[in-house]
Amino acid sequence: MNTVHWKTRFRAFAAQLQAPLTALLRGPAAVRYAAYDEAEPEKIAGFTFFFRLVGEKIAPGLVLGFEFEPALLLGVLDRLQGGDGVHLEEDSNSARPLTGLEKWLTSKFLLLLNDAIRQTWGLEEPFDFELTGPLDWGGEVFFAAPIFQLNVGPLDGNFRILIPRLHPQPMRNSQISRSVRAEEDEEDATDALALTPVKISVQLAGSRIRPQDLLRWKVGDVVSLGRPEDFPFNVLVEGMEKFTAAPGRFKSRKAFRIL
Repeated sequence: MNTVHWKTRFRAFAAQLQAPLTALLRGPAAVRYAAYDEAEPEKIAGFTFFFRLVGEKIAPGLVLGFEFEPALLLGVLDRLQGGDGVHLEEDSNSARPLTGLEKWLTSKFLLLLNDAIRQTWGLEEPFDFELTGPLDWGGEVFFAAPIFQLNVGPLDGNFRILIPRLHPQPMRNSQISRSVRAEEDEEDATDALALTPVKISVQLAGSRIRPQDLLRWKVGDVVSLGRPEDFPFNVLVEGMEKFTAAPGRFKSRKAFRIL
């Protein structure tokens, strides 16, 4: 699996959901890709919905699923019925059969996720998602299961996209899983470093003076650096010289231009 490619798609999918879920759930919805995971069919315990992907350029039998933490889906349904999304019933920690109204409201929620899949992956028309019943996976199948976090006000929880894949070994021996997580850890570290603030300073010039001259300095004195006004200077990043720059102005502020 090309981890960088898939992580970019997953993050784009999350970003695609922000606006439509904000409108549907009546509050600023924050959706973010949280992590890559794997799952075996018997380990899927939340509210789960599978769709067959049908289209001229879609491989026959292609299936995609969505699994929701029970408290998340029930909270979403509560918001869709005018509540605040805080679901306090005892069954909020386990999946249960949905009522007719809940199934209808869930279909509206799933439609937005399907549209985000369609747009993020650029799936061409004619194309459709067909909701399917329980599936008999048979053989040795596991799911690539990227995890997403959804937050709307007090409503907060996770859901997963379930992407069926054949696997030659049980998941506990999965080298792919370890490899993907190692690459993700490396990317996360790189992302964190890229966002770490660093100190930038400029060094105009140097000059030598005697201590007795320094003691005579007072406010308003002009100290000559022995260089022309437009002479290039050094740019230091965390104390180390990195660039040569020329002095200038941007609007009403002093600035410099990298040479």
